[in-house]
Amino acid sequence: MNVHSHSSRLMSAICGVTMIAALAGAIATVRVLEHQRKASKSDEVLYVSSPKLLKRMSLGYHGLLADLYWTRAVQYFGRKHNADDLQYRLLGPILRITSELDPKLVVTYEYGSIFLAQKAPNGAGDPRAAVDLVKYGIQHNPDAWRLYYTLGFIEGLELKDYQAAAKAFDEGSKIPGAYIWMRVMAATFATHGGEIGTARYLWTAIFQSTEDTNVRDNAYKHLRALEAKKDVEQLQQISDAYRRRTGRYPFSLTELVQAGDLLRVPNDPTGRPYRLEASGRVSVQHPKDLPFFEPKPFDPIAALAGKAQVQ
Repeated sequence: MNVHSHSSRLMSAICGVTMIAALAGAIATVRVLEHQRKASKSDEVLYVSSPKLLKRMSLGYHGLLADLYWTRAVQYFGRKHNADDLQYRLLGPILRITSELDPKLVVTYEYGSIFLAQKAPNGAGDPRAAVDLVKYGIQHNPDAWRLYYTLGFIEGLELKDYQAAAKAFDEGSKIPGAYIWMRVMAATFATHGGEIGTARYLWTAIFQSTEDTNVRDNAYKHLRALEAKKDVEQLQQISDAYRRRTGRYPFSLTELVQAGDLLRVPNDPTGRPYRLEASGRVSVQHPKDLPFFEPKPFDPIAALAGKAQVQ
């Protein structure tokens, strides 16, 4: 008999037995943990809270254990949600364990972060922890553009940090395969976060690069509104300065020209001159002709829902 062939078969057999033993050990570990959880009178128990220890106990089957912990996270959230419970004490730790066992399990970040971010009883009401979870996911899955969408969603909707949301959408839009509405969302949140320069840059990039007629028209309208907004802010500053100097607002923008504060009364993007209201507020003649100039109070939910129109 060939000694080398015999040794190879022996080694293969040993490896096979070792793998079977390792798998059996991992399954046994999971069963023990699950049995302990079910035997407990309280669901608020994590018998092993260290991901490093769990990795050693899993004997290399990190992915299997991560899947089981993700399943537990979903079940835990479901029970709490159905009971209208206000406490989700274990949700964060379970998700942390899941993400560290398998950093590539993207579903943990996409949906687990939403569970964390939503206000009770719909979730744990911890958007900061949700942001940290998604950023951990992005760190380990840099090409998953949907995680940037999730990050922008949480920062814009839950934390009302529109500039951070705009940045997240913008970064995600640069990843190959990302939908065009990521760029639209970046520009929208930049606009309402007060970043006029950033918003103008983003809307201009969309206008110049897209072949979609509806998206292009939407970008054009936003650019006109941004131009009007910038003009109005400058005119308002001049009008406010006139009031501080004279004790009253001018009766019209023409009075500012006569006072030497303006060279002429400028026109808005529709070609009509800006106007000064009796209250001293500068505005445009026909706001309806500039649909994004005087929008309703910014509704991030409506903005996020509107993405479907430009997919």
